[in-house]
Amino acid sequence: MIGKTNVCIYVIACLCLMLFGTAGAVSAPAESIESTISTILDTLKDPGLSAPAKKQERRDKIRALIKDRFDFEEMARRSLARHWKKRTDAEKKEFVSIFSELLEESYIGKIENYTDEKITYDKEVVRKGGKYAVVSTMIVTENVDIPIDYKVMLKTDKW
Repeated sequence: MIGKTNVCIYVIACLCLMLFGTAGAVSAPAESIESTISTILDTLKDPGLSAPAKKQERRDKIRALIKDRFDFEEMARRSLARHWKKRTDAEKKEFVSIFSELLEESYIGKIENYTDEKITYDKEVVRKGGKYAVVSTMIVTENVDIPIDYKVMLKTDKW
């Protein structure tokens, strides 16, 4: 079970590689992450979306939030690393599509299991001239504390 937890933590941390904040002035990375998580949790807690018949509507809202915050093409490119350049444009497009769908479904599945655990925002480290940051958080549960490091990149004045 601990192995699965570590894999889940890794997946969530990777998913947040390109987490963007809200529009406007550039905010701190931790503020952007906290705002995004808060919006997603508000959607999960929305009584109007809690009925089983509303599951697809809830998932669609979460999916829209994810698509607004993640740069799936950048994440796909980084996941293939040096192999990205060897792919044709059609292969890249297909990979981004499949990769995006996989990550969206995985992310939505994980966050739907949230049951009012406390989330703490512990540390923010900005690196490489202010372009990259790591925000350390902790999901505090009854049985175990789950650390999650969000790795984000500043792009077009958004984290």
